[in-house]
Amino acid sequence: MATAFIFLGEGGCRYCKGDGDCELEFEFEGKKQKARGCIRRMITTQSRLFLNFYQHYKNGFLLCEGGLLNQPAKYVQAMSIINNEVAKLEKELNRNGR
Repeated sequence: MATAFIFLGEGGCRYCKGDGDCELEFEFEGKKQKARGCIRRMITTQSRLFLNFYQHYKNGFLLCEGGLLNQPAKYVQAMSIINNEVAKLEKELNRNGR
């Protein structure tokens, strides 16, 4: 999911020609990977929404009024998963000197 976050937010899809046959290059667990296809088609609408909500979450804005215990469990779980994946990516990028 974090790879999708990077592609959707920071680059890969910005260069899309719209034909759905992109060659994606990314790192996963320290190894360079390649894939063909459209990453946007691999992400569900719900996952895309959670990825969009994540920035608001990081800025302190929750989905529902109230505190963390007032949020839907699925939302809290999604934010936790995305946050953990982003932290892994940031750690790896820092380790690689980027």
